Amino acid sequence: MPGRTVIDLAAGFLLKLGLRRGDCIAVMGDNHIEWPLIAAAARAVGVCVANLSIRHTPQTFTEIMTQVSCKALFITRSPDTLYQMVCEMIPELSESIPGDLNSKQFPELKKVIAAGSNCKSGTLNVADISISGSEEEVAKAAKKVTIDDVSHFNMTSVLNIPGLITHS
Repeated sequence: MPGRTVIDLAAGFLLKLGLRRGDCIAVMGDNHIEWPLIAAAARAVGVCVANLSIRHTPQTFTEIMTQVSCKALFITRSPDTLYQMVCEMIPELSESIPGDLNSKQFPELKKVIAAGSNCKSGTLNVADISISGSEEEVAKAAKKVTIDDVSHFNMTSVLNIPGLITHS
């Protein structure tokens, strides 16, 4: 398909998974090529991206996933223990059908997409981006994206250290 970029392919993959403008996908893991690819593809079709740190506690993970109502979670190829970490927070993952997660704690979350060695039971393989989605669907979805759409949730915290933050 001449003229299509890898971002178009990834955007088509996200659309085929049922993600639409206004939905949110969480991205968790180390800095690998799939991370910016998924983020750019999501933004291209109006899907918001929420960053999750591998250093978040299970409580912080739960708070973010609940507040943002993520419909999908993408985990990178490393660390190699990321799949296990996610299974500890979403125990239903390892027994679920890929693309049809039924989590008690995260009822909105239906899909976990993974890369590399973290692509295990219950996950969809990010490598499948090259076989999914149509150019027309991507173009149609991209035309609906406006400057007012939320594209990114960057969840951080500030340590409450006396004297670090002053109020005037």
